[in-house]
Amino acid sequence: MKVFCLLLILMASSVFASTLEEDYRELEPQMDMLSIQTSAVLNLLEPYIQKGNSVAAYLAASIHEKGRLVEKDDKKALELYIKASDKIPQAQMKVGNMYAFGHGTDVSFADAITYYEKVLASDDEKLKTEAAERIIILNDIIEKEKIIKEKEMLALSGDPVSMLDVVYLCLSIDNPICAYVWLSLSLKHPAFEQSTNELQNMLDRLSGEMTIPQIMTAEEELQKITQALKK
Repeated sequence: MKVFCLLLILMASSVFASTLEEDYRELEPQMDMLSIQTSAVLNLLEPYIQKGNSVAAYLAASIHEKGRLVEKDDKKALELYIKASDKIPQAQMKVGNMYAFGHGTDVSFADAITYYEKVLASDDEKLKTEAAERIIILNDIIEKEKIIKEKEMLALSGDPVSMLDVVYLCLSIDNPICAYVWLSLSLKHPAFEQSTNELQNMLDRLSGEMTIPQIMTAEEELQKITQALKK
């Protein structure tokens, strides 16, 4: 997609504040040059970014995120989206998503929610609805993670029911590594001797859906907990 088209999309989907419109107008003389499909576009945008032009930062961020004109660089994209986020709701949404999914940074639900909440102050109803939904989802995950930590403490003290509680809570927030660890520990607990086949089938299905790095991480966590329980 041409950079020129990106500008039009940005204008069509936003209600421009005066300062944002000024940023766009500042780039207008360069419109023909910005339509060039080479990495030279970034060189054209850089002076405007340095001056604090949010539209230039947004466009450069999009180029780095998509990796079409240059090598994909989520870290650089995040840095630029943050610069653009003072004025552009789409940039706020992008930053929220990148923190939520760990693109270009570590996962941080708190930071994601901060940027989603910025979107709620915009005039873009579609974005506001999406941001509100994601805030609800992330708050739910945060609450469940707190419960998981409490249940893990009970499980480590020998409560078998809490072991399975942790498994199902982990599955409910799409955390296969956590679920794998506690399913494996449940399999070794005498209280579940009669449910070994069922639990093993659950573990087999789960591991079949996990990546090799996820399984390796889960096995490392499992080993740490197993060793801790022996002490």
